[in-house]
Amino acid sequence: MSARFQDRQERDLFGQSQVSDRKIRKKTKILLPNLKKSLTLSYEHVIFIAIGLAMACIICFSLGVEKGRRDTRETRDKRQETRSEKIAVVESRAATEENKYVIQLAAFKARGAAEQGREKLRKLGHKADIKRSGDYYQLYIGGFSKKKHAEQLEKKLKKTYKDCYVKKGE
Repeated sequence: MSARFQDRQERDLFGQSQVSDRKIRKKTKILLPNLKKSLTLSYEHVIFIAIGLAMACIICFSLGVEKGRRDTRETRDKRQETRSEKIAVVESRAATEENKYVIQLAAFKARGAAEQGREKLRKLGHKADIKRSGDYYQLYIGGFSKKKHAEQLEKKLKKTYKDCYVKKGE
């Protein structure tokens, strides 16, 4: 090929690209008048934008994972609460059937005195317990399925605890 012909072919290719650039500019001038002038991105800008997008994706993903963990913990805690509530209901039903009647022996202002009384009764073989009611600690004996049995023991305990009485268990 001669140098003249080769130079002409290169000019034609260059000329064709200029023509296509002109066509694109004419079409974009209507929609985006100064696009080429205002939009200049270097490789550094593109890299910074890509890094920023990657970091934003990582942060959003991490926040989503943490929220999922928190939601899982909350649902697990709720399940455990409902299970413990169900167990408590079953236990209380069994306890109320067994402890249908109790004998309240005394009420103390100080917890220490109530605990001493409980220990004495437990040494004697009774199912003694303490229940807090307002400012007082109530000492009682439970475990009676029939009122008649509770009243029999109440008569014996009246010697020591003058104000004791039988009541339905709670």
